[in-house]
Amino acid sequence: MSEKGKKITLGRALWMFIFIAIIWQMASTAIMANLNKKYTRENRGYFSEQGICAASIATMMGRPLSILRVDNTADGNIDGPIHFLHYVRPNDGSKWFYKCKIIKDKIIWGSNNSDSGGRWRTHELDDVITFKVENEVDLTINEHFSDGSSREKTFNLFDDIKLIDQDKVEDSKEHAPEIMKKLNSLKQ
Repeated sequence: MSEKGKKITLGRALWMFIFIAIIWQMASTAIMANLNKKYTRENRGYFSEQGICAASIATMMGRPLSILRVDNTADGNIDGPIHFLHYVRPNDGSKWFYKCKIIKDKIIWGSNNSDSGGRWRTHELDDVITFKVENEVDLTINEHFSDGSSREKTFNLFDDIKLIDQDKVEDSKEHAPEIMKKLNSLKQ
C-alpha cells in the first residue's frame, strides 16, 4: 500500500473512532437519564414526586403532612425536576421553605428560605432520606442518621390528596376505578 493510502486509511480510522466515541457518549447519557426516570416512575406506585417530597419534609421536620404546600416545580438537570415546598409553623406563623428532588429511591433536599441559600443535603455526614412504596398505596419515608440510627414514617396514598399522581391513576386500568372513587371523595 502506498504512503498516501496509509494516510487516508489512518485518517478514516481516526475519524471513525471520534464518531463512535461521540455516539457512545450521547447514547450512554440518554440511557442513564431514561433509567433514572424509569426507576423513579416505577418505584413510586401512585404517589406523585411532589407528594413524596412533602411526606419527606413532614417526616424530617416533625410536621403534619396537611400543612405542607407545593409551591412549584422547576426543570432540573439529568436528575429530574426540583420541587419547591413550604409550610407555615402553626405556633408562630413563620414560613419555612424547602427544595427537593428524587434520585432513584433517595430524597435530596435543602432549605430554601430567603435568609439562607440552602445547600443540597448530600454531604457524607448529612442524613440520608430514602423512600419505598409497598402495594402501590403505602409510602414509607426512612431517615438514616449519621450515627447509624434511623426513623421512619408511613403514609397511605389517601392520607392527603397531594400525595396522589393523578395522571398515573388515570392511566391505570387495574386500580383506576377504586382509586378514582377515593380520589373523588377526597376532593369533596
